[in-house]
Amino acid sequence: MRTEVVIWGAGGHATVVAETLAACPGYHLSGVLLDNEWHQSAEPCLRPLILGGRDALKPLLAKGIRHIIVAIGENRARLALSLELAATGFEFPTLISPRAYVSPSATVGSGSVIFPGALVNANAKIGRHCIVNSGSIIEHGSELGEGVHISPGAVLAGNVIIGRATWIGAGATVIEKITIGPGSLIGAGAVVVDNLPAGIVAFGNPARVRRPYGPA
Repeated sequence: MRTEVVIWGAGGHATVVAETLAACPGYHLSGVLLDNEWHQSAEPCLRPLILGGRDALKPLLAKGIRHIIVAIGENRARLALSLELAATGFEFPTLISPRAYVSPSATVGSGSVIFPGALVNANAKIGRHCIVNSGSIIEHGSELGEGVHISPGAVLAGNVIIGRATWIGAGATVIEKITIGPGSLIGAGAVVVDNLPAGIVAFGNPARVRRPYGPA
């Protein structure tokens, strides 16, 4: 018997989450959740699956549907909503695409999604509610705090520590043994060769701190 799962979100990111879920044995997509004010921005392929927003939470729990993935790309919003849903009684499965590689010695936290083509190598640790996007590489011994977003094609070159709610942009490279503080944003194509603090925007080759980004 397959576990019924709902997705919160109906944008482009949610469409990839939905396809990843559909490819994972043991799960079935029951529908998507979205508050009314966001319905017009929903992807056409997901609009027919909208069950409601917060008004649908208790009815779903009453039906025994308690597994949910928060398909929101923005880290702080994803973490905040996950806390709210956990307090309501929902649980968070871990989705790993059959087309991704995750080492047997790696760990992946609840609510995280590993997209097609991603590679998570030996002894890597992925926190809760992370996004490891298409074609990204998390090398040996690297650690992602909760709510981290690794964008398509980004590379963590080994023993890299990424703080909570940090966003690593598409195609960025973080060299080995680098630490990036929580709540930061690393721009697309950046090459990170030095440790970076919390709450900053950094980009370039080599990456340099450009401005504050805000609290994690």
